[in-house]
Amino acid sequence: MENQLNTENQSTEKQISFESVSFIGRISYGIMCEKEYLLQGYPYKDWAIILEVFCKITDLELELWDDWMDETIEIIPQYLFKFDNYKSSDFEFLTEDKYNTLKKFYGNINEDVNIFLKMVYDLANSHAYSSIKGKGEESLRQLREITTFLEEKEILLPDIEKVQTHLFSDKNGWGNPFDGTNLSKIIKKY
Repeated sequence: MENQLNTENQSTEKQISFESVSFIGRISYGIMCEKEYLLQGYPYKDWAIILEVFCKITDLELELWDDWMDETIEIIPQYLFKFDNYKSSDFEFLTEDKYNTLKKFYGNINEDVNIFLKMVYDLANSHAYSSIKGKGEESLRQLREITTFLEEKEILLPDIEKVQTHLFSDKNGWGNPFDGTNLSKIIKKY
């Protein structure tokens, strides 16, 4: 019972500390969680091919987010495997070479990877096409799902201090774009 209370208190503390973090900072934290999950679950894979695409959102102006969403959805296994081959797809961003590389890359992973990548993608979409109301409760909820997922897998959460400088008070909660590649040592500059 005491452990349950501690876990609940930790989750509440995390939620409160994210309220002052901008939406783009919350997405960045989600990507940091994604990196931790992928590296812990599949340390032998080079996840840069995935994380580079996800990290692009951190330095985009809002009017370019649609392209990011379209490019990112194409690399999520659920959508990638919808098609038997590249020629039958309608990919806008994914080249045939990258399609074939990703099909092989995802060949021996479990469904959790798909679920988790989709969770981070959904976080980035949580305020799409709307203004952020209140403290951005929808992105806080999405981020809480991501951190809970990691906690259930007993994966240590990334340090929130890396995103706390991205303030919710900037640009009506959206925050200012920044180079998110410095959040991960495995991502090369794109």
